[in-house]
Amino acid sequence: MLQPIDPSNRTSLRACFRSRIVRALCAVLAAATVTPLVLPALAAVPQSIPSSRTALTADVSRPDRAASRVFLPPTYLKNSSIDYPTASSKPAAIEGDTLVIGSRWDAAAYVYTRTVDGAWTRQARLQPLNSGGINGDFGVSVAIDGDTIVVGADMEAGSITSTMDSPNTLTDYAGAAYVFTRSVDGVWTQAAYLKASNAEYDDEFGYGVAIDGDTIVVEATYEDGSYTSTMDSPNNFAADTGAAYVFTRSVTGGWRQAAYLKTPVGLGGSNNTLALEDNTIVFGASWESGSHTSTMDSPNNAATNAGAAYVYTRDVAGTWTQAAYLKASNAEANDSFGTSVALSGDTIVVGAWGEDGSITSTMGSENNAASHAGAAYVYTRSVAGTWTQAAYLKAS
Repeated sequence: MLQPIDPSNRTSLRACFRSRIVRALCAVLAAATVTPLVLPALAAVPQSIPSSRTALTADVSRPDRAASRVFLPPTYLKNSSIDYPTASSKPAAIEGDTLVIGSRWDAAAYVYTRTVDGAWTRQARLQPLNSGGINGDFGVSVAIDGDTIVVGADMEAGSITSTMDSPNTLTDYAGAAYVFTRSVDGVWTQAAYLKASNAEYDDEFGYGVAIDGDTIVVEATYEDGSYTSTMDSPNNFAADTGAAYVFTRSVTGGWRQAAYLKTPVGLGGSNNTLALEDNTIVFGASWESGSHTSTMDSPNNAATNAGAAYVYTRDVAGTWTQAAYLKASNAEANDSFGTSVALSGDTIVVGAWGEDGSITSTMGSENNAASHAGAAYVYTRSVAGTWTQAAYLKAS
């Protein structure tokens, strides 16, 4: 039996993403074409297709954890406790001599440490204190900073009243994020269980996570609040537009929600990316539809799935505000700008896997001679805080 999948239709694509085995293939098809395609029924998909949605697009689909998308030749890491694949095709994050790999298939995250002779050994297998329901999807995203790891579980079923000490499974696909800390003797323990302040059915909080110091950002890819939705007065006026939640750690180690971030047109559905450093967050929204003339003050919807990136900054009082709305200089329909984002200091890099420029395409003289060749765009921040496009990168 064949199942038609129209990647230009969010509802059709979203149904495709619900399958753990074919999620990665769905993402590839959505970026590659806007004409209806046909996938085999789930039962007919070979079991060799990796379970992670990032597996077939590991270099572009979720580099919101850009520094964390790692490849480790010649080391080959396997987990002794299970028989199915859980290593290189999974979400991964690395800092120094510690590596964490998310394995949603068996609802775990694996921590490896590097010895002085360069060998990697498994230090821990992280699992949540609460199961989060059958489809918790623990391990769908991971991030690490120092002795703290955060793991996303976008299909966890706890309601808004669910806590670490008294969890429930009353709200399917609401999602959660779990924080683990390492003691001086190398033991990892769960320190926090994060829920959105407006957690509801099908929000998929935890699809993406990022951490820097005492700040965690968690993406809820299908949250329904409109641009006027706030942390104190949330609404459900804009289905599946997505949101991001900022949590901060107190001096005693507790985590609390500090912000609830919405963009003017939403974060773009199920193909979002995020990056965090110090007081800056960048979100990629590859399904945003503004043309190259769209601006923060005067946005439009003239280029379907052209994509955008949104920059937020935190002031000394801890308040987050939108600082920039980034568009490619040659933005066009189906470029999927925002498929990947990375942030370092005053520089942002944004990937656009559907961009059509050939090898001769330049920032001053773009062309569309190579369908879906892809491109990367570099933006720099001035001392006044203004972001401008500094480069348009094409593969040689």
